Amino acid sequence: MKQAQINSYLATKESAFKLVQQEHVLYLLRGYQRLTLNEISEQTNIRLSSVCARVNELVKEGLVTDYPNKKDTVTGRNNTAWGLPE
Repeated sequence: MKQAQINSYLATKESAFKLVQQEHVLYLLRGYQRLTLNEISEQTNIRLSSVCARVNELVKEGLVTDYPNKKDTVTGRNNTAWGLPE
């Protein structure tokens, strides 16, 4: 296999993995009104850094929006919550 083919395969695999993570986040947000990034991470078992990236991608697509000042059940602090647009 040529290096270009390997790189293409890896890029496709990574892209598919990101889509699966996005689907997990969207599925979770459909069942809950609004969740913080920590809560999403905890409930999906996706690393917090990956949750941040997936939520940012979904925001850019207009599928998720932010709602300020929700108490985070993980940290106990007020934080931004994320949910589906109203």
